[in-house]
Amino acid sequence: MCPQSSEAADTGSDQALCQRLWEDHREAVMASQPRMIAFAKDAVLTYPDMPPLRGREPIQAHLVKMFAGLKVVKTGFKIERCEVVGPASCRA
Repeated sequence: MCPQSSEAADTGSDQALCQRLWEDHREAVMASQPRMIAFAKDAVLTYPDMPPLRGREPIQAHLVKMFAGLKVVKTGFKIERCEVVGPASCRA
């Protein structure tokens, strides 16, 4: 069984993982390639004023439509907190 978030450890490797994921996210946004953005199979994406999108495929399909015809010229992300929960086997 995977631990709950109160049992999570915040290690340097977890921070590096979060940083790499955000950098990959930024590169995908800048390239207008939403299918390159990492999402878990059971991810949930929530936007204001619309129902949650559940699952990798529906999220990526929505982002493909959203990115169609757009050219991103600037973006920025600030990671204030990163928490990775559970051992590597729980993160798959």
